[in-house]
Amino acid sequence: MGGGVAAALLAEAGSEVEEEAVAHAPVAVGDVVVTEAGALPMRHILHVAVVGEVPPDIYECTRSVLEKAVELEVSTVAMPALGTGSAGLSVRDSADAMCQAITDFIEDDARLSEIRLVLWDDRHFDSFDRAMRRARRSRASRGDDLGPGGAANETGN
Repeated sequence: MGGGVAAALLAEAGSEVEEEAVAHAPVAVGDVVVTEAGALPMRHILHVAVVGEVPPDIYECTRSVLEKAVELEVSTVAMPALGTGSAGLSVRDSADAMCQAITDFIEDDARLSEIRLVLWDDRHFDSFDRAMRRARRSRASRGDDLGPGGAANETGN
């Protein structure tokens, strides 16, 4: 099911999670597959396909994950920098698309209480921090006020 974050997640969750996910194959880029969490301390794992015959639209992949989380009635979702592993996207491109999708999503639907971006290192954090600031400024310039705490805390807390 891929390398990087997917492989690390599955190594901790257990082989039954990978078997459950593979049973849904094939899936199109952008599709979200929901599995049980195995040995991980959560209810579900949401797997989004970002590698395939077409380049991933990370904005749409991010929205799909967030929409599926709401559908499952979870309050918190955590995501890595989508597409930066096997799909070969730059961290900046992933950050720009994901942060714009997150700010747009929370304006449309406030049912998720927490969206966590789980990032590899300080370079990734800095890219996402800058991207979130750009996304918030973009919404503000369009007259969309996210209000206090309307997007991920810019300090990473």
